[in-house]
Amino acid sequence: GCTNPPADYASGQDLFGDGQWEWLIAASYADYALIEPERVTIVYPAGYEIRDRDYRLVGHPTIPREVVRAALHEMSRFYR
Repeated sequence: GCTNPPADYASGQDLFGDGQWEWLIAASYADYALIEPERVTIVYPAGYEIRDRDYRLVGHPTIPREVVRAALHEMSRFYR
């Protein structure tokens, strides 16, 4: 069987565990979303949108730069 730690081949945490998380990545082939407790940032090839915890569009949003930077770093482990 596989003896590698999950971090070698997967990103993220156990969604059903009791641990807390600052953000999660949900991705498709073209788009991805950064899910935080209070907002969701959806990144498209030509832009982004931010929605609140009730999934309503946020007017004049500011992109969470540190979260995006951390997510891009995490995703780059699998896209070399």
